[in-house]
Amino acid sequence: MQVWDSHCHLNAVINNSTPTPMAIAAIELADIINLANYRNQINYLAKIGIGIHPWYIQQSPPPDFTNFINLINLYQPNFIGEVGLDKLKQNFPLQLAWLEFFLNLANHAKLPIVIHCVHAYNELLAMLKQIQPKYGAMVHGYNANSQIANQLKRYNVYLGIGSLCLNPKTTLNKVLGQLPLTQLLVESDAPYAKCAQQTIIPNCQLFSQIIAQTHNLAIKQVNKQLNHNFLTFFYK
Repeated sequence: MQVWDSHCHLNAVINNSTPTPMAIAAIELADIINLANYRNQINYLAKIGIGIHPWYIQQSPPPDFTNFINLINLYQPNFIGEVGLDKLKQNFPLQLAWLEFFLNLANHAKLPIVIHCVHAYNELLAMLKQIQPKYGAMVHGYNANSQIANQLKRYNVYLGIGSLCLNPKTTLNKVLGQLPLTQLLVESDAPYAKCAQQTIIPNCQLFSQIIAQTHNLAIKQVNKQLNHNFLTFFYK
């Protein structure tokens, strides 16, 4: 049984000859056009996002949802994302403003949201307390402890497990076995993750095997649950 990729990018899959269910995140607003075209080409196997990655935020959020709702109505994205917070970048106040905007937009549009979070889990949890994602959320590239995972679970947040689980120095590697399987998704983050190199399914299968080992479960059982989580999150 193949395990499905919950987070990758279009330049990693555009030449994929054997597409499977996957979720492809936007980085900039204009990406939605190419994402929608690709989804059409592979008979809607791909779930696509609309959003602005925190690295590419350059201005304050608009005063209302009008432009975004028009794009959502036109291109029918399946989720809001990739959006979020990254303290390694200098535009953090703008990131906070945009994440608040996107959380409200996701609720307004009745869509789940995929969140990038680097060194900003306290700020993320504070915002989720104010604006709870009514249609679910996923933290892509999860790398925090099990206590934060439990707090995120209160807000119906899935955790994206990727290449960080391979590094014994990461928090994720140390706590993976403590994270509930029902809260997990696997992701390649191709082509940006260090081990991705355009190989989506093999990477996700590797991460699934590591999850199976840390949870002392059969790989088939783990893949079945991970795919169930994928369906629950992206097929609203």
